[in-house]
Amino acid sequence: MNDPSSTPGDLLQLVDEEDRDAGLAARSQVHGLGLLHRSVHVAVCDNAGHLLLQKRSSRKDTSPGLWDISVGGHLDAGESYLAAALRECGEEIGVTVRPEDLTSLGRHWFLESPLDRERVETFALLHRGPFVPNPGEVDEVRFLDADGIEAWIAQGQTTRSFCLQWDAMLRDWLAGR
Repeated sequence: MNDPSSTPGDLLQLVDEEDRDAGLAARSQVHGLGLLHRSVHVAVCDNAGHLLLQKRSSRKDTSPGLWDISVGGHLDAGESYLAAALRECGEEIGVTVRPEDLTSLGRHWFLESPLDRERVETFALLHRGPFVPNPGEVDEVRFLDADGIEAWIAQGQTTRSFCLQWDAMLRDWLAGR
């Protein structure tokens, strides 16, 4: 299955365990060999404390049709985490975001999958929409409260990485909003 959001020649920045640049590789190599690389997530919430989840396109090469963090994507070669977050908000859910609209929630490693090993910075964004999901990336978006998210996780409707991130940081962050 081909991921409609990427091309075979997409170059991703490789990193070492300290998140220092360590060369470039094609996206297919990065995931095929489990090379360390960077990605960004944006957790979009509304004023009522609901988190926006995206249903990944059924044509994606990883976790097709599962619900995931509001916005997520790889950093392009030479791109900063912030620049990638701004770009991905436009590409995935059709919203223009300014740097001052985003708040960093921190960086962490996702190393649980042997083929998808990422250094992720997660940002928070307060936004009620409207959203215009890119059909090549996202089938649908929906706001959920914590109970709804917990139910979807229990039913296996979310990605493994979202489950890990929910447990590690998002549940507490959303509860504190």
